[in-house]
Parts: sequence; C-alpha cells; structure tokens
Amino acid sequence: MAGSIAGRLVGKRAILVGASRGIGAECARIMARAGAHVILCSRDIAALEQLAAEIGLQGGRAGVAPIDLTDPGSIVAGIQSAVDQLGGLDIAVNNAGDNSARDRLIDLPLDSFDAICSVNLRGIFVAMQQQLRVMLAQGTGGAIVNTTSASATRAMKGMTAYVASKHGLLGLTRVAALEHAPDLIRVNCLAPGAIMTDMLRRGTVAQLGEEQLAAAIPMGRIGGAEELAQGLLWLVSDEASYVTGINLPIDGGFSL
Repeated sequence: MAGSIAGRLVGKRAILVGASRGIGAECARIMARAGAHVILCSRDIAALEQLAAEIGLQGGRAGVAPIDLTDPGSIVAGIQSAVDQLGGLDIAVNNAGDNSARDRLIDLPLDSFDAICSVNLRGIFVAMQQQLRVMLAQGTGGAIVNTTSASATRAMKGMTAYVASKHGLLGLTRVAALEHAPDLIRVNCLAPGAIMTDMLRRGTVAQLGEEQLAAAIPMGRIGGAEELAQGLLWLVSDEASYVTGINLPIDGGFSL
C-alpha cells in the first residue's frame, strides 16, 4: 500500500458518500491527490462545499451532491446528480457510521435500532444498488468500498445496533462481490479500528479516555484518518485489481 500517491487514480470518476468530515473527508482528499475527480456527498452541504474548495485549491477536482442516507429518494437523486457531474462512475466509497445509541440489546428502543440501521445498512444498500446499476450499464467494471469497522467481525457490549448494522454491511458487500465479480466490479470493505475522529471522541474516548483506549490496542496508539485513507486508496486502485470481497482491517491489531 506504500508508494507515491500522485497519478494512481488519474482519469477515475469517484463518488464518496459520507464525505463531510473525519474519515470520509480524508479519503476524499487522498483520492483527489491521486488524480480522481471526486463528488462529495452528505447532508452537510456547507461542509462539503468547504472541502471541495480546499481540494480545488490544492489542484484537485471535486464537486458536491446532497445525499441523506435516511431517505432512499435522496440517495437515488444524489447518486444520479453525482454521475451526471462525472459523466460516469469508476469508484464508489460508502462511508457511514451512526453510533448514537449505546444500550444493551435488552434496553435498546426499537426506534433507535431502526435509526442506526437506516443509515449504516439500508442507506448503503440503496446507494450500492444505484452505483452497481451505473457500473453495469457502462460495462467497464469498477470498484466499490464500504466502511465497516472492527464491529463487523466481533461483538461489543452496548453497541447492539451498530454491531448488527456493520455485520450486515459486511454480508451485503460479500454478496455483491460474488454476484458482480464476472462484471469486473470489485466490492470490498475497509474496517477502521480506533481512528481519531469526532465520532470516536464523542463516543469511546469520552467513555474510556485516550490512554485506556490506546492500551487496548496491540500497537498501543489510536490511528489517524490519513492511515485509513492509504488503505482506501489501495483498494480502489488498479494495484488491488485481483481483490474482491475482503474486509481490510486498519486497526493497529485490535481485531487479532
């Protein structure tokens, strides 16, 4: 995954759903630096426009398309807007991570479960359907990457809906990878561990503190969003041309 960034995605047309901040924003920056034309999608249009302007000042190409992952109609319209701006689609990155409800399974309200799964699972399902349809119509293949987490392969107390949604997303990814391998569409997951973002600060760091969280990681530290973005860049590049259906952990050994 090491090597020069410049030129690795030249000519590629990319959509990044969930790009307004944190991991998504860093992934958008690295794809733009690698030469991709990136359309940034989320509900926070002001944040997207600021990021697009930043990318433009650094010599990259970025546009904006509003998407609300809780609204299937918004997803369909947003993906179409992005494809219209790009003139096609080679890369799609779906980055969603609502973890606002932290309760034991027995205590979790149904509406909280539904709210998290509507973003983390159903919303990505709808986005993938639209992205796959575009790539299939083009007939030239493509790469889709979904953001899971360590919670896609292990249980965590008090994170019922989040864990269920991320397990489900890994399943969706594997089915899509199997069904569309003959179409040269690669579908993979990127599984971040403890990456320092606003969501991590509000959640696990607020509960445990940075030192205790770092102590639970074999490498003894919390990762940076740029480290995750390097993994994303590899998965969507031609360097990973024989890779599909995997869940790539970037977690300092936490999933071991």
